[in-house]
Amino acid sequence: MMKNKYFVKIKLYLLFILFWFFNLNPNVSMIVFSFDRPLQLYALLESVEKYFSNVADISVIYRTSNDIYSSAYEDVKNRFKYHSFLQQKVAPYNNFKELTIKCVNEIQSDYLMFAVDDIVVTDFVDLGLCEKILKITKAYGFYLRLGYNITECYMQNIKTPVPINKLIEHNIYIYKFKDSKGDWRYPNSLDMAIYNKADIIREIYKLNFNSPNKLEGEWSLKANLNKLGLFFKESKIVNIPLNLVNIDYRRNKNLNYFSAQDLLQKFQNGFKIDIDGLYKIQNKSTHIDFIPRFVKKN
Repeated sequence: MMKNKYFVKIKLYLLFILFWFFNLNPNVSMIVFSFDRPLQLYALLESVEKYFSNVADISVIYRTSNDIYSSAYEDVKNRFKYHSFLQQKVAPYNNFKELTIKCVNEIQSDYLMFAVDDIVVTDFVDLGLCEKILKITKAYGFYLRLGYNITECYMQNIKTPVPINKLIEHNIYIYKFKDSKGDWRYPNSLDMAIYNKADIIREIYKLNFNSPNKLEGEWSLKANLNKLGLFFKESKIVNIPLNLVNIDYRRNKNLNYFSAQDLLQKFQNGFKIDIDGLYKIQNKSTHIDFIPRFVKKN
């Protein structure tokens, strides 16, 4: 038995080396959703720029409630010119699914992840490594928000012990969704989980949604808990729900420390979130009660 385990490990390392040398092009794309949060979107994109390597491309689908927010988003677009920005119509529910499907279809990468604008990346991640481990293990997703530090669920207000898992590669672990609870038991997420595009594209097409919350809500109902997920020993991102802007899910917990107008004013006055203050933060839940420091944009 020990001999068989030894050969399985050797095979895993050989496959890893082959994937590493023969598939060097970035192959993970990202689709970001944002609404009336230019300051938070700026922090997300800045943290992605600082900490992620081997990102293929990034598309941002955003909407605004008025022209003042639209002007602020122009500042974000000017700072991150190399990303694709798609603005929703004035009646946004008419074309959100259309734009989402458009982005998914146009992605040339085999792997993709979604993100929402209240996320900040907190540590370095090589997305090429994530892709390769996904290929080798054939896991359903790689969850950047999970890690041994995640032992509580902010939204459900419950303890969520780390489920039974197995070490796959240095600092990378695999587990089964059905053996867990809280955020660990939530395979279909818009919070930077990396998926094989072929595994999820048919599901996304069939869903009935007109906002990010409804997309995730409908998608979560289709989750197969018998599948496997990957995670790093320490989580690499965190959600900071400073405010609530989406009226579809008013019961979603949020800190309510700042209104959308408060944060817009800070952004217009030249301030941004200090992402350095979140580097390797030891968060116990995927969402945290945290007031960031605001610093001047360069």
